[in-house]
This record gives sequence, structure tokens and C-alpha cells, in this order.
Amino acid sequence: METRKWDIKVSETSEVAYAQYQGKNGSWLFMVGTLTEYNIDMFSWFPTECPEEKLNVCAELIARINHTLAGGHFEMSFENRYIKFTSWVPYKKRLPSLNLLKMMLSLNLRTMDCYLPVIKQVIEFDVSPIAVLAELPNIMDLAKDEKPKSQNGLNPDDFIPTRQSGGTVHRRRCGVRQRQL
Repeated sequence: METRKWDIKVSETSEVAYAQYQGKNGSWLFMVGTLTEYNIDMFSWFPTECPEEKLNVCAELIARINHTLAGGHFEMSFENRYIKFTSWVPYKKRLPSLNLLKMMLSLNLRTMDCYLPVIKQVIEFDVSPIAVLAELPNIMDLAKDEKPKSQNGLNPDDFIPTRQSGGTVHRRRCGVRQRQL
């Protein structure tokens, strides 16, 4: 797989590669590997721990975000206070195609980049998950004119597939206005 000017490191103790990723909204650690024999797992780690006093509000935020996502989910450890976005590509005998891996990589990175400022707002300010999620514009009717470009050269799709009840797939853009003090 192309490194796209990433400084990729490989773990000596497991089948995992990792790199620091610089997205539009921040920087975080990204990992990909075969932690089980039937999946290629991808993780984007939120760059800071969740403060203990914000664990419950972050858990609510993550539950609300996960309700709309397809193709992965956010997790939070109450013990270690980390937050990460997890996605995976299952396989049986043959590894998935490079195009599928690139698509899932893009989905993982774009999802973290999208929700990173939302999670930061809940951690740094006294704002409810409902209020901060209401700031995400729903632009289903707008054209996809502009593609984001990361400093790494990866151009994730500007739209993330999401699901709603009834199995109907909708699309939501994750542009977030920064909260003003």
C-alpha cells in the first residue's frame, strides 16, 4: 500500500502498523492491523484522554454519534479514558482488495476528522451532546463541490454514509462550526 508520505511504523509485538495522521481538524494516532484472524482492524485514537468528570457526557455523545454511523463505531474506556473510532474489513481466505481497504481507511480517517471537533467541544466546554450535534449541518440537498484535502495527500470523501431507523441510508456531512467563547 502506498505510504502517501506517512511515517508508518510497524509494531514488533503484533501485526499492527501505525502512523500519526494530520486531518483537517487535528492530528491523531491511526493504527491498522490483523488483530483477529478474520478482520483487518482500523483504529483512530482521539488525541487526548477524556477527563474523569466528562466521562458520562462523552459516553452520551458517543452513543448518539454511533446511532447514526454505518461502517464503524466510537468506543470509550471508562478505566483508561481513551476514545477511539474503530472500523474493520472482514475476510475469510483471501485478503480484501486494495480498493476496499483504501475506502475503509478513508472512512475511518474522515469519520474521526469529522467528529474530532465535536468531541473536543463536549470535553472542553459545558455543552450538551444534543446541542453540539445539532450544529452538524445536514446538507443532503447540497452538491459535493469541494473535496477536503489533508496534509498527507489523502482525500477522504466529503460525505460519510450514515444509517437511520428503517434501514434507509442517508448521507450527512460533518462540517462543524467551532464554538465561540
